[in-house]
Amino acid sequence: NFKNKNLAVFELDFEALFTSLNPDRKYSRLAEFPSVERDLAFEMDWGVKWEEILQTISANIKDKILKQIQFLSEFDLDGKKSVAFRTVYQDDKTLTDVEVDQVVQKIIKNIQDKFKATLRK
Repeated sequence: NFKNKNLAVFELDFEALFTSLNPDRKYSRLAEFPSVERDLAFEMDWGVKWEEILQTISANIKDKILKQIQFLSEFDLDGKKSVAFRTVYQDDKTLTDVEVDQVVQKIIKNIQDKFKATLRK
């Protein structure tokens, strides 16, 4: 007796559902531990391109916690240019400021030495 009851009926075609799935799709787990972001800005000559900075960091900073480098901005600064980017750090544990700062200092030194850049505060 279904009189005066809320009832819903549906049909599901599992064959159509499974054939529409993309077998090449890759999934990754969500990170268990939070990431840490640090923004860095440098004053340098106009001849330096963002790609050169990225290549220099990628080639010289081989730390496993450095996960991403993202370009933020570039603008004129009295005949020089300011280049800003964000670095993202993550590990299989919660990172401390000391751990992140060690990698940040390597990046800063690397960019200062290679491009004669000055860290903007």
